[in-house]
Amino acid sequence: PPGGPPPVAVSLRRHAAAAPAVVQAGNREFAANTPPLAPDGVPTNTAGAPVRVDDLVRAAVGRNPRLGRATFAIDQAQGRFVQAGLYPNPALAVTGDELGDRTGPGGIWTAPQVTQEIVTGRKLSLSQAVAAQEVDQAALALLRERYAVIGGVRAAFYDVYALE
Repeated sequence: PPGGPPPVAVSLRRHAAAAPAVVQAGNREFAANTPPLAPDGVPTNTAGAPVRVDDLVRAAVGRNPRLGRATFAIDQAQGRFVQAGLYPNPALAVTGDELGDRTGPGGIWTAPQVTQEIVTGRKLSLSQAVAAQEVDQAALALLRERYAVIGGVRAAFYDVYALE
């Protein structure tokens, strides 16, 4: 919409507020959130105590490649959103026939033709609205992947805890 923020910014804030923390692009948090190993091979936190489930969740969210791909899918959808609101590029056509012929090595050239598609009827705003929905779907896919990773780590942690 002209004169205002794109609807995608509002929808991303709405979905981001639903999650406690959204994964940074490229999983930049990996080094800071990975628990070190003690000499006996048991993961420990910085104080030397055994790792809690929150430490493992933080490490899994920071290093999971599915979350990185979902984050990049949001960036890709935002790029499509921007592209959907732009006018098409003009087209330039020049035709050369019989190039390299014995009768005339320069060939036969036609005059350049320039065409420009004129978009009317709010088609750009409609296509941008569709692209905004794709951004919303990508943001929801990130949240779905994030909660799947968190649930898997917690389930595995408590399975191991119960076996001990």
